[in-house]
Amino acid sequence: MIREVNKLLLYIDGIQWEGEGDPLKGIIERGQVISKVSIDGKEYKGSFEEALKVKGADEIRIETTSLAQLMAETQATVENYLIKLMEGIKQVAYLFQSGQEAKACSLSADIITGLDWLVQAVAAINNIKQDYLPGIEIHTFLDKTKELLKAWESKDFILISDLFEYEFLPLLERWGTLIKRSSLLG
Repeated sequence: MIREVNKLLLYIDGIQWEGEGDPLKGIIERGQVISKVSIDGKEYKGSFEEALKVKGADEIRIETTSLAQLMAETQATVENYLIKLMEGIKQVAYLFQSGQEAKACSLSADIITGLDWLVQAVAAINNIKQDYLPGIEIHTFLDKTKELLKAWESKDFILISDLFEYEFLPLLERWGTLIKRSSLLG
């Protein structure tokens, strides 16, 4: 007996899509962007195009939002995350300075992941909202990460601590000021 393959159900903002052609085109034409993709009730981290290729899926649900709303949410997340990241950097610098290298190294991995996310978020916002954070700030950040990488390679924990405390922390504090100013200006 041959089992009949179920048709994949697609929902966009809770409404079953039964249109012809490309559903992404309709989303774009409405000025929306995809904010969440779920497959069979579980959040999916890949793209919508990748979700369509998942074998055995019965249902894909897409949630959309306006680009303006997504930007506002991302900006708020960046502002909140900056505060947490700066606190983490202070803690890691203190741990290095007090000789707790193992713990500092462990927490540094989270700091570096956070810095990477922050730069990606800021770059994405800059692509849409010109001068959200001036490009020179991102270039300065990238230069500092090169110095940090060299310090890690040589296991120079004093330099790592100094870079976090005296280079990255003031840079992120300046970013916080610039981002708040940008947010106030619209």
